[in-house]
Amino acid sequence: MTRQIADGFHDSVNKALSAWMCRSATVDSDKPSSGRSGATGHGWAWLASASGMIQRVGSRRDDDLLVFDAWITTEDGGQGKFEAHLPTSGAEACGQLEVAIHPPAGDLGRHLSLTCRGDTVLEFPWVDHADAVLRNDPSQFPVRASEPWNDLEEGWWASVIPYRGRVYLAQCDFHAMCAAATINPRVEVVEPGRVQVNGVDVSWRWADAGVYEEAWAKAIATCQAV
Repeated sequence: MTRQIADGFHDSVNKALSAWMCRSATVDSDKPSSGRSGATGHGWAWLASASGMIQRVGSRRDDDLLVFDAWITTEDGGQGKFEAHLPTSGAEACGQLEVAIHPPAGDLGRHLSLTCRGDTVLEFPWVDHADAVLRNDPSQFPVRASEPWNDLEEGWWASVIPYRGRVYLAQCDFHAMCAAATINPRVEVVEPGRVQVNGVDVSWRWADAGVYEEAWAKAIATCQAV
């Protein structure tokens, strides 16, 4: 995927309901795949994801949040909905967050990531010259704890979900998740902060809304002071 296409998609996500193509390798709900190696069939389907859609789950626990969703093509040629609901109880708490602005990477300038105790919580692979973006147009990043956000780049999928005074943060490998997508995915908490959806790892953290916004505010102030 070219950077121009990625940038165009990012803009559309922030404005309204957006669409992207998600390749589903298997949709047999009784046989979750652990990634591409477990693929049993192939089909193309449209991924429809509002900017940070939240949905309460009927038969699931009230505190399970819809984090990733996509329309997938079933093996019989029909269509179905892949929905990954993650339990808030499986998210790891981040008492402190930091927006790390990395050294310049050639012509692409600086990139940034949101970190928790030195571990990357969210990456933003599509934003070059991130320091200039924070200085001039910080809304390109999910800087508000009250605004849900969902975006993807080739090989990366991330979601930010405000919920009951907290912000839940998830990211995963986009291609692996699409390849493993099923109608009724299996969700397992491996350890706090690490959940698997049909065997695909998802980083799953939370922070208080104030902690989240403070981290972004400090980074914005640093960039604007230059």
